[in-house]
Amino acid sequence: MRRSPVERRPGTDGKSAFLGVCGAGRRPSGRGPSGRGPAPTLKQRSAEADRRPKASGGVRARQRLARTRQGGGFLPLSLVRKVEWMRRKHVPQRTCVGCRKVRPKREMVRIVRTPDQGVKIDQSGKASGRGAYLCRDRTCWEKALSEKRLEYALKTGLSPKEWATLLAFGQSLELTDEAVKG
Repeated sequence: MRRSPVERRPGTDGKSAFLGVCGAGRRPSGRGPSGRGPAPTLKQRSAEADRRPKASGGVRARQRLARTRQGGGFLPLSLVRKVEWMRRKHVPQRTCVGCRKVRPKREMVRIVRTPDQGVKIDQSGKASGRGAYLCRDRTCWEKALSEKRLEYALKTGLSPKEWATLLAFGQSLELTDEAVKG
């Protein structure tokens, strides 16, 4: 009895079993009871699982990303995780109202306009309200206050008391090397 090409195993005679019966269509793994050699240890199985792409798209995407960065084939998942961990974290950037330079948010001082307390210096950077950022440089503070850039950024006018408080804080800051040169 002749079977269709789909059901026959390739490379065997016509008497071979068709696919699907007792694992006849599967290749022997080379290890364990159905294949040759001893059964794999737990360590070997976990290493093999790291090399083999998982069904979820996340692992494949990470491996594809690592493959393109390293310029070669798949990396073991343990190395892919190390590469991800070593990537630099995103640092939020803000623009100084005085000098218009973009710097990391942590290097700047935030001035906030609150609905109930008016304009004040926000040391934590988390107060609610409309905010503007200035460098920790005396010249930036003087420029922002004298040219009314801070008032424009906060969309409000500064009272004489608020202006004096901000100017005193700006005067307490030291001049940077950039300000001394220019």
